[in-house]
Amino acid sequence: MKQITIYLILLVLVSCNKVKNIDENKDEIIKENDSEVSVKPEIKKEIIIREDTLRISERVFYKYQQYFDEINDGFIKNPETTYLILSGCCIEGYEDLRYEFTSEAGQDVYYVLYSHFLKQKNAEEEYKEERENLIKIFQYINSIYGSLNYGGTYFGHQMSRIYGKVEYSVYLYKNNKDVYEKKYKIDKQKKLYIDRLRQLVLDEEKHDFNTLGEEKTKRREELMTIINQLNILITNYFYLKEAQKFEHSNYYISSI
Repeated sequence: MKQITIYLILLVLVSCNKVKNIDENKDEIIKENDSEVSVKPEIKKEIIIREDTLRISERVFYKYQQYFDEINDGFIKNPETTYLILSGCCIEGYEDLRYEFTSEAGQDVYYVLYSHFLKQKNAEEEYKEERENLIKIFQYINSIYGSLNYGGTYFGHQMSRIYGKVEYSVYLYKNNKDVYEKKYKIDKQKKLYIDRLRQLVLDEEKHDFNTLGEEKTKRREELMTIINQLNILITNYFYLKEAQKFEHSNYYISSI
Protein backbone atom coordinates (compact mmCIF):
# COMPACT_ATOMS: atom_id res chain seq x y z
CA MET A 1 0.00 0.00 0.00
CA LYS A 2 1.19 3.50 -0.66
CA GLN A 3 2.04 5.45 2.47
CA ILE A 4 1.48 9.13 3.17
CA THR A 5 5.23 9.59 3.47
CA ILE A 6 5.39 9.35 -0.31
CA TYR A 7 3.58 12.67 -0.53
CA LEU A 8 5.58 14.43 2.17
CA ILE A 9 8.72 14.20 0.09
CA LEU A 10 9.24 17.17 -2.17
CA LEU A 11 9.08 15.38 -5.44
CA VAL A 12 10.88 16.48 -8.52
CA LEU A 13 9.41 19.84 -9.50
CA VAL A 14 10.41 20.06 -13.09
CA SER A 15 14.00 18.91 -13.13
CA CYS A 16 15.00 15.67 -11.45
CA ASN A 17 18.57 16.67 -10.69
CA LYS A 18 20.49 19.50 -9.12
CA VAL A 19 22.41 21.85 -11.36
CA LYS A 20 24.97 20.01 -13.39
CA ASN A 21 28.20 21.53 -14.66
CA ILE A 22 27.58 21.70 -18.36
CA ASP A 23 29.76 23.62 -20.78
CA GLU A 24 27.11 25.47 -22.76
CA ASN A 25 29.70 26.68 -25.29
CA LYS A 26 30.98 23.25 -26.21
CA ASP A 27 29.91 22.26 -29.71
CA GLU A 28 27.96 19.08 -30.31
CA ILE A 29 29.06 16.94 -33.24
CA ILE A 30 26.33 15.40 -35.36
CA LYS A 31 26.44 13.56 -38.67
CA GLU A 32 24.63 14.95 -41.66
CA ASN A 33 24.87 13.08 -44.97
CA ASP A 34 27.92 11.20 -43.65
CA SER A 35 29.67 14.51 -42.83
CA GLU A 36 30.37 15.77 -39.34
CA VAL A 37 28.69 19.09 -38.59
CA SER A 38 29.42 21.24 -35.55
CA VAL A 39 26.25 22.52 -33.89
CA LYS A 40 26.09 24.82 -30.89
CA PRO A 41 23.62 23.60 -28.25
CA GLU A 42 20.89 26.01 -27.21
CA ILE A 43 21.87 28.17 -24.23
CA LYS A 44 19.93 27.39 -21.09
CA LYS A 45 18.56 29.60 -18.35
CA GLU A 46 18.48 28.33 -14.77
CA ILE A 47 15.68 29.10 -12.33
CA ILE A 48 16.17 28.14 -8.70
CA ILE A 49 13.00 26.95 -6.98
CA ARG A 50 13.85 26.35 -3.34
CA GLU A 51 16.13 23.30 -3.51
CA ASP A 52 15.47 22.46 -7.15
CA THR A 53 16.56 23.93 -10.44
CA LEU A 54 14.69 24.34 -13.71
CA ARG A 55 16.86 24.55 -16.82
CA ILE A 56 15.10 25.97 -19.85
CA SER A 57 16.23 27.40 -23.17
CA GLU A 58 16.79 31.14 -23.35
CA ARG A 59 14.46 31.33 -26.35
CA VAL A 60 11.52 29.90 -24.38
CA PHE A 61 12.44 31.86 -21.26
CA TYR A 62 12.40 35.27 -22.93
CA LYS A 63 9.40 34.44 -25.11
CA TYR A 64 7.49 33.47 -21.99
CA GLN A 65 8.57 36.68 -20.26
CA GLN A 66 7.21 38.65 -23.21
CA TYR A 67 3.92 36.74 -23.02
CA PHE A 68 3.71 37.18 -19.25
CA ASP A 69 4.15 40.94 -19.47
CA GLU A 70 1.65 41.28 -22.29
CA ILE A 71 -1.10 39.08 -20.87
CA ASN A 72 -0.78 40.68 -17.43
CA ASP A 73 -0.63 44.26 -18.64
CA GLY A 74 -2.81 46.34 -16.33
CA PHE A 75 -3.48 43.67 -13.71
CA ILE A 76 -2.17 40.21 -12.90
CA LYS A 77 -4.31 37.25 -13.93
CA ASN A 78 -4.16 33.91 -12.13
CA PRO A 79 -1.99 31.16 -13.67
CA GLU A 80 -4.99 29.03 -14.68
CA THR A 81 -6.41 31.85 -16.78
CA THR A 82 -3.14 32.80 -18.45
CA TYR A 83 -2.46 29.15 -19.26
CA LEU A 84 -5.90 28.68 -20.83
CA ILE A 85 -5.40 31.80 -22.95
CA LEU A 86 -2.04 30.55 -24.20
CA SER A 87 -3.19 26.96 -24.79
CA GLY A 88 -6.17 28.31 -26.72
CA CYS A 89 -3.77 30.43 -28.76
CA CYS A 90 -5.93 33.52 -28.35
CA ILE A 91 -3.04 35.97 -28.68
CA GLU A 92 -1.28 36.40 -32.00
CA GLY A 93 2.45 35.85 -32.03
CA TYR A 94 2.67 33.12 -29.40
CA GLU A 95 1.70 30.08 -31.43
CA ASP A 96 5.19 28.57 -31.08
CA LEU A 97 5.22 29.14 -27.32
CA ARG A 98 1.92 27.31 -26.97
CA TYR A 99 3.46 24.02 -28.10
CA GLU A 100 6.15 24.22 -25.40
CA PHE A 101 3.55 23.73 -22.67
CA THR A 102 0.89 21.42 -24.12
CA SER A 103 1.94 18.32 -22.15
CA GLU A 104 1.34 17.78 -18.43
CA ALA A 105 5.07 18.24 -17.79
CA GLY A 106 5.01 21.34 -19.98
CA GLN A 107 2.18 22.76 -17.90
CA ASP A 108 4.29 22.18 -14.79
CA VAL A 109 7.07 24.27 -16.34
CA TYR A 110 4.53 26.96 -17.23
CA TYR A 111 3.48 27.35 -13.58
CA VAL A 112 7.09 27.49 -12.39
CA LEU A 113 7.89 30.22 -14.92
CA TYR A 114 4.75 32.08 -13.89
CA SER A 115 5.88 32.04 -10.26
CA HIS A 116 9.37 33.20 -11.26
CA PHE A 117 8.21 36.32 -13.08
CA LEU A 118 5.42 37.21 -10.69
CA LYS A 119 7.78 36.88 -7.73
CA GLN A 120 9.86 39.69 -9.21
CA LYS A 121 6.80 41.94 -9.17
CA ASN A 122 5.77 40.84 -5.68
CA ALA A 123 9.01 41.92 -3.97
CA GLU A 124 10.60 38.55 -3.28
CA GLU A 125 12.17 39.25 0.12
CA GLU A 126 9.34 41.36 1.56
CA TYR A 127 6.82 38.53 1.33
CA LYS A 128 9.20 35.62 1.88
CA GLU A 129 7.48 34.45 5.07
CA GLU A 130 4.00 34.48 3.54
CA ARG A 131 5.29 32.65 0.46
CA GLU A 132 7.05 29.90 2.42
CA ASN A 133 4.12 29.33 4.75
CA LEU A 134 1.65 29.09 1.87
CA ILE A 135 3.88 26.63 0.01
CA LYS A 136 3.85 24.38 3.08
CA ILE A 137 0.10 24.78 3.57
CA PHE A 138 -0.66 23.92 -0.06
CA GLN A 139 1.75 20.99 -0.02
CA TYR A 140 0.16 19.58 3.13
CA ILE A 141 -3.29 19.79 1.57
CA ASN A 142 -1.96 18.08 -1.55
CA SER A 143 -0.47 15.35 0.66
CA ILE A 144 -3.75 14.74 2.47
CA TYR A 145 -5.74 14.27 -0.73
CA GLY A 146 -2.91 12.34 -2.37
CA SER A 147 -3.03 9.82 0.44
CA LEU A 148 -6.83 9.59 0.58
CA ASN A 149 -6.91 8.94 -3.17
CA TYR A 150 -3.97 6.52 -3.04
CA GLY A 151 -1.81 8.67 -5.24
CA GLY A 152 -1.87 9.42 -8.91
CA THR A 153 0.09 11.63 -11.29
CA TYR A 154 -2.18 14.59 -10.55
CA PHE A 155 -0.66 15.05 -7.10
CA GLY A 156 2.86 14.87 -8.47
CA HIS A 157 2.12 17.59 -11.03
CA GLN A 158 0.57 19.70 -8.30
CA MET A 159 3.94 19.83 -6.54
CA SER A 160 5.23 22.06 -9.35
CA ARG A 161 2.05 24.01 -10.00
CA ILE A 162 1.72 24.97 -6.36
CA TYR A 163 4.47 27.56 -6.88
CA GLY A 164 2.45 29.49 -9.42
CA LYS A 165 -0.70 29.27 -7.30
CA VAL A 166 1.14 30.45 -4.20
CA GLU A 167 2.70 33.41 -5.97
CA TYR A 168 -0.70 34.56 -7.18
CA SER A 169 -1.99 34.32 -3.60
CA VAL A 170 0.95 36.47 -2.46
CA TYR A 171 0.04 38.98 -5.17
CA LEU A 172 -3.55 39.12 -3.87
CA TYR A 173 -2.32 39.64 -0.33
CA LYS A 174 0.10 42.36 -1.36
CA ASN A 175 -2.64 44.32 -3.13
CA ASN A 176 -5.59 43.59 -0.81
CA LYS A 177 -4.24 43.71 2.72
CA ASP A 178 -7.35 45.49 3.94
CA VAL A 179 -9.37 42.43 2.89
CA TYR A 180 -7.08 39.85 4.47
CA GLU A 181 -6.04 41.58 7.67
CA LYS A 182 -9.09 41.12 9.90
CA LYS A 183 -9.38 42.80 13.28
CA TYR A 184 -11.23 39.88 14.81
CA LYS A 185 -9.81 36.52 15.82
CA ILE A 186 -10.17 33.58 13.43
CA ASP A 187 -9.93 30.83 16.05
CA LYS A 188 -13.47 29.52 15.60
CA GLN A 189 -13.35 29.67 11.81
CA LYS A 190 -10.00 27.86 11.80
CA LYS A 191 -11.28 25.22 14.20
CA LEU A 192 -14.22 24.49 11.91
CA TYR A 193 -11.85 24.10 8.95
CA ILE A 194 -9.36 21.86 10.78
CA ASP A 195 -12.13 19.76 12.36
CA ARG A 196 -13.68 19.26 8.93
CA LEU A 197 -10.40 17.89 7.58
CA ARG A 198 -10.09 15.54 10.53
CA GLN A 199 -13.65 14.36 10.03
CA LEU A 200 -12.97 13.85 6.32
CA VAL A 201 -10.13 11.48 7.15
CA LEU A 202 -12.26 9.53 9.65
CA ASP A 203 -15.24 9.28 7.29
CA GLU A 204 -13.13 8.10 4.36
CA GLU A 205 -11.39 5.57 6.57
CA LYS A 206 -14.70 3.87 7.46
CA HIS A 207 -15.33 2.99 3.81
CA ASP A 208 -11.73 2.32 2.80
CA PHE A 209 -10.79 -1.35 2.82
CA ASN A 210 -7.57 -0.98 0.82
CA THR A 211 -5.66 -0.39 4.05
CA LEU A 212 -6.38 -2.50 7.11
CA GLY A 213 -5.26 -3.15 10.68
CA GLU A 214 -2.10 -1.52 11.97
CA GLU A 215 -1.38 -0.05 8.56
CA LYS A 216 -4.68 1.83 8.64
CA THR A 217 -3.95 3.12 12.14
CA LYS A 218 -0.52 4.33 11.08
CA ARG A 219 -1.95 6.01 7.99
CA ARG A 220 -4.58 7.80 10.08
CA GLU A 221 -1.94 9.01 12.54
CA GLU A 222 0.23 10.35 9.73
CA LEU A 223 -2.69 12.20 8.20
CA MET A 224 -3.67 13.68 11.56
CA THR A 225 -0.07 14.83 12.04
CA ILE A 226 -0.24 16.70 8.73
CA ILE A 227 -3.53 18.30 9.75
CA ASN A 228 -1.96 19.33 13.06
CA GLN A 229 0.84 21.01 11.11
CA LEU A 230 -1.77 22.89 9.09
CA ASN A 231 -3.36 23.99 12.34
CA ILE A 232 -0.01 25.47 13.43
CA LEU A 233 0.67 27.22 10.11
CA ILE A 234 -2.75 28.82 9.67
CA THR A 235 -2.24 31.79 11.96
CA ASN A 236 -4.33 34.45 10.22
CA TYR A 237 -7.28 35.05 7.94
CA PHE A 238 -5.11 35.21 4.80
CA TYR A 239 -3.70 31.70 5.29
CA LEU A 240 -7.11 30.31 6.19
CA LYS A 241 -8.91 31.74 3.17
CA GLU A 242 -6.18 30.78 0.70
CA ALA A 243 -6.03 27.25 2.12
CA GLN A 244 -9.80 26.86 1.74
CA LYS A 245 -9.77 28.28 -1.77
CA PHE A 246 -6.86 26.08 -2.85
CA GLU A 247 -8.47 22.94 -1.45
CA HIS A 248 -11.96 23.52 -2.85
CA SER A 249 -10.75 24.43 -6.33
CA ASN A 250 -8.27 21.57 -6.76
CA TYR A 251 -9.37 18.45 -4.87
CA TYR A 252 -12.07 15.87 -4.36
CA ILE A 253 -12.18 12.30 -3.13
CA SER A 254 -12.59 9.62 -5.78
CA SER A 255 -15.09 6.85 -5.07
CA ILE A 256 -13.70 4.04 -2.94
